[in-house]
Amino acid sequence: VSVEGLPVKSTGSCAEDATWDAVKVNSAVRQLDCYKTGDGGSVGLQLNGKAENLLTIGENSVVNINEYVEKNEDGFAIKTSIQKGYMGFKVEKNKGHEVYFGTGTAAASIRGTEGAIGGNNTTVFAGLKNGALWVSDSQSGDSLVIGEGETVIGKGSFAVLKLKSSGDVNFAKILNTLIADSTLSLDDLKAAAVSADSAYQESLAANASA
Repeated sequence: VSVEGLPVKSTGSCAEDATWDAVKVNSAVRQLDCYKTGDGGSVGLQLNGKAENLLTIGENSVVNINEYVEKNEDGFAIKTSIQKGYMGFKVEKNKGHEVYFGTGTAAASIRGTEGAIGGNNTTVFAGLKNGALWVSDSQSGDSLVIGEGETVIGKGSFAVLKLKSSGDVNFAKILNTLIADSTLSLDDLKAAAVSADSAYQESLAANASA
């Protein structure tokens, strides 16, 4: 585990009145642990102790590790529940790893890819730098698969966008802020995401030239 800011961890419960302790660097990733981050905080979870397999819990997020099993020397299966906020992920391909995410409205899984996912009780988003991600609406059962460079936003139904910032965990922070506005429709979110993507890419270019 790596940390930034002052994240805390509870075992067995994500409730506000649970016993929360400071997350310690190099501590083990354990089943039923719940991680909570604040402003500027993040937690990096190295799965099987390998930097090639990393889940990053973003700021102002609450994530529960529902299940974590190391199947053999290399393989593992992990199920996470995003109570609020977002996560980045980077998982080796062709290793048999199984990674599942749950949010308030959707379930998703990957088998080796890099990207980000987040959601709340009404909306979910996920984006990929590479690989593939399966996502399903928890209520309707509708599902789809997105690929490299794509971002999906789900609010009642799914919309898939081709965005240059797809899968960037810093861009996921922006999307997480957008979906927090419950007054925005899916069409509103699509337009806002496209605009945010352009602005984010412009900021990256400006920083690079500087």
